[in-house]
Amino acid sequence: MDSCPNHTSAGWKVVLSVCIAAAALVACDAQLTADNPVIAATATHFPPMPRNLRIALPPDNLDSVDFFALRGCALQVTVGKFHSSLGRRASDAQRLLLDLEYLRLAPPCIARQKEQGRVNLAQFLAEINQLKRKQLAASMFNATLAGNSFQQFWSSPVQVKSQSRRQQLALSAMLAIHILVKQWLSGDYRASNIGFEIHLSEVATGRALIPGPQAVALRCVLEQLERQLWPSLPYRYRQWQAARERYFAAPITPAPYAGPTVTPAYTDASNSVNCPPH
Repeated sequence: MDSCPNHTSAGWKVVLSVCIAAAALVACDAQLTADNPVIAATATHFPPMPRNLRIALPPDNLDSVDFFALRGCALQVTVGKFHSSLGRRASDAQRLLLDLEYLRLAPPCIARQKEQGRVNLAQFLAEINQLKRKQLAASMFNATLAGNSFQQFWSSPVQVKSQSRRQQLALSAMLAIHILVKQWLSGDYRASNIGFEIHLSEVATGRALIPGPQAVALRCVLEQLERQLWPSLPYRYRQWQAARERYFAAPITPAPYAGPTVTPAYTDASNSVNCPPH
């Protein structure tokens, strides 16, 4: 004899309704956990880095600048790069490098236009210069923390024989980017285009989630980079950052200590980052 209640009975309908409601709540809770990294951080799994963190920046209207009017200025070549099809399709890293080039070359060109009586052109170039300075931190965020290289850095670790060397390369590259960001924010806009692209590619070879002192040092330097760009960090990134810190039980806060510093051979010792021993 079937021990289940009669499907037509009121009792069975109540039980069925309760089961359906419970299943819906479980599914809803699972979806909320997946969508909200702060909630997900209470679980044992590392909260995945959100996608599409890129900050949309207002257009600079460089397309309206007369390329030939800039004859005699080094800035003319830079404006030509912005006008080109490659410039319009530039990655965030390439766009940042172009912005830095503009910021470096614009002041003498603006002065030249004023000397030649082209006041309107000089004013327009100065306004673009001011806009790019205002957007610089957000542009650096797009090229670094929100970019593909850092997405890969936080992806699931895959151990390979050369991973220790990759971790060291990533650490040197991360520190180099940290130093460059500090330099650019201070108003020194010099940059090696190839060098910066190489640094990003080397960061992508590292893995933050592989246990060990190298990963701890990597996360330490990354937190320094985040501190520098803090005003430009969008809410979704800060939310994920909080979830990440919960996962690691506590933020890795650099503190002075007498141990060794992480300083690549090609950097000045004053730019080193002191990380706490683990």
